[in-house]
Amino acid sequence: MANILVVDDKFMDGRALVRQLDELGHGTNHVVSQGQALDAVADGGFDYVFLDLTLPDGDGVEAVPEIRGSGAAVIILLEGPLEELDAEAAGRLESLGEMAYVLKPLDQDEIAAALEKADACRGNSTPQPEVAPAPAAEEKTAAPRPQAEGTEAAESAIGERKLPKRLPKLKSYRDQTEKRYLKRLLKDSKGNVKKAVAIAGISRASYYNLLKKHGLN
Repeated sequence: MANILVVDDKFMDGRALVRQLDELGHGTNHVVSQGQALDAVADGGFDYVFLDLTLPDGDGVEAVPEIRGSGAAVIILLEGPLEELDAEAAGRLESLGEMAYVLKPLDQDEIAAALEKADACRGNSTPQPEVAPAPAAEEKTAAPRPQAEGTEAAESAIGERKLPKRLPKLKSYRDQTEKRYLKRLLKDSKGNVKKAVAIAGISRASYYNLLKKHGLN
């Protein structure tokens, strides 16, 4: 049995995958944002992470190195074929080495195959950063090194300029995510309070307070 984290802000998709993993005998957790995913893996303990690329606080790609650093293998959840990703996201994914990809929704055979693929990718992805220090590479790149550093600085600057556009204020993002979750919860529970608090794992008082907070009562 493996310990698996599902990162998907689409509540129904995430819960469906969690149920399938539970049926296969795995231990699962479900979070709905990139930030929550990084918090969850910070202490290690996960063997695999199913990672959606359309999260509210990022595209998920930048989280892959940190998730791998925690010891977990990454499986990318796609809404459509890999070929339909925009060129920038596809290029950044490619730079991370061999990856396991799956199209949603998954059946249990596809889940099992994805876990096997992720295991196979563990050995192919982690050595990649060591290529640069190889002696031959150092000899060839020693002369133009200032130019490379300039390129890295330019790329870093570009990333810094983009960051504020991509990330909302933390409180605003948290409130938006919370409200979206509650709307989905109301829909899934069909207004049944007992069912809603059971799904969310919170008390009735907390549930009513959240509804009031977001004007959903």
